[in-house]
Amino acid sequence: MEEKNILIAQFMDWKQTTTSIPKYHPVTFQRLKGQDTILDCFILPEGHPIVTEIYTDRPGFTWHSNFGNSDIAEDDHRQYLEFLKEDLRFHESWDWLMPVIEKCKESQIFGSQRLITNIDNRLLELDILATHANVVNFIEFYNQNKSQPC
Repeated sequence: MEEKNILIAQFMDWKQTTTSIPKYHPVTFQRLKGQDTILDCFILPEGHPIVTEIYTDRPGFTWHSNFGNSDIAEDDHRQYLEFLKEDLRFHESWDWLMPVIEKCKESQIFGSQRLITNIDNRLLELDILATHANVVNFIEFYNQNKSQPC
């Protein structure tokens, strides 16, 4: 599921970067310099539709500023929410999946109408896992054929 959610985040043009989690000595609890764990993550700016109070209170999400992050413009003073790739929730939250469905419909290319119909049918059934699977099918098709006009 993680790979499919990463594919969706990339389709949505979410900024992918890395974050570091410091390691501490188990007895002295002093930070072990140079031994941080580096993890892949996605960052979303404050004001993004996914960034809501619901998600900011969950473990695994941390606010950070652009200070020290070369992936964010120096003059960008917004706060960012960091999502580790395993924390992406496109497969279990309609709040996450609906903007993706909208982008799929806006990004139609030649031969994709059947895939959009499949997404709509699963959406009408209110089956989020089947809808998610059909969204992934569309994105894979789109990525392979996006150079073709509609």
